[in-house]
Amino acid sequence: MIVLKKINMNKAILPLVITLFLMQSGYAQYTKDIRVQEIKDNYIIYNTLEYRWLGNVSINASNLNIDILYHDVIRRQSFKTEADVINYLLSNGYATIIDTQKASQKEIEAENSAKNAEIGVWKKDEPKNKGGILRWIKNNYKSIITFILGSGFIGFIYSNRKKINQWYYERKINLLVLGEPSAGKTALIKVISDEHTTEQFILSLSPTIAEKDFTGSKIYRGRYEFIPMMTDISGGDYGLKAEMISSDKNNAIIYVLSFTQKNNSSDFDDKYMNVQLGALRAQFGQIINLKKPLIFILFINKFDLLSKNQPEDTSSSETKKKIMEAFNDHINEVKIKGKQHNIAIEVIIGSCVKRWNTHGLLDKITNNIKK
Repeated sequence: MIVLKKINMNKAILPLVITLFLMQSGYAQYTKDIRVQEIKDNYIIYNTLEYRWLGNVSINASNLNIDILYHDVIRRQSFKTEADVINYLLSNGYATIIDTQKASQKEIEAENSAKNAEIGVWKKDEPKNKGGILRWIKNNYKSIITFILGSGFIGFIYSNRKKINQWYYERKINLLVLGEPSAGKTALIKVISDEHTTEQFILSLSPTIAEKDFTGSKIYRGRYEFIPMMTDISGGDYGLKAEMISSDKNNAIIYVLSFTQKNNSSDFDDKYMNVQLGALRAQFGQIINLKKPLIFILFINKFDLLSKNQPEDTSSSETKKKIMEAFNDHINEVKIKGKQHNIAIEVIIGSCVKRWNTHGLLDKITNNIKK
């Protein structure tokens, strides 16, 4: 026998009214608007609002190279799905795809639209400061002429010539890239100076056999102008040319290390690593005696030969630990002497081929200047 329980209609209607109100107000359970909080270690951190519950979730963006200049653009913006976040970054040129085979067709189309429109990282522009200054002069030329003719402009320039000269040289940074042949110096300069450099191009680079000096095109980052230089020194000749350490500019040094000379081997070459240690000791001693650099960065290259994921990925923690242990003597060599001479030391593990942790190198340098 089935017993039907009498329903109190007043009690049944009230929850229904509340549910309808929540649905109209955007608090319904199926409403999961994504709001981006930050980009950290190749993860896009966001939260959702469900029944007033606020929880952080992340999108794995390891197949994207997100330009650090555009990190703030996406923060606090809302999206419907995680795919919308990725497509927004690609279609606006805020990020590029690392491996197209791992990307969806929609993501590839979004990147191509940004390429065709030449926006974001695909924008073919001249140095930012140059365009801004010319535009400002054009818009304010009357005021400038009035100021020059009606005030002591020349006297002002003369009395402040030391400050002006200091500002001019402070914004110029001599970027010296050192290391043994086949460590990846040329590749590093290529990827930080030209964002369109491909993996195929980097892998096709041949080791430098003879000694040579290389001066690349200037690199602009904010108000700073980087002047990249590189020297390949063959064999056991650890000599460093004194003229490479500029006396009238800020000097920043990136020393490239690698566990192997090859581009397709995951075996650790102990002999090659010992040669690098000897060169590092000799050249770091010379650098200290010539002129103290703003910062000295040890960049340990070719991490992509040991791991499919970036160094910051949790799955790469053991591999990263192995690399740090292998280069322990190299790291201690510069850290101990750097502390004695008050030189900022940074150790960064990455890959020129995959562009892992290459883009942030210049930011490390400029941030050190601002300190």
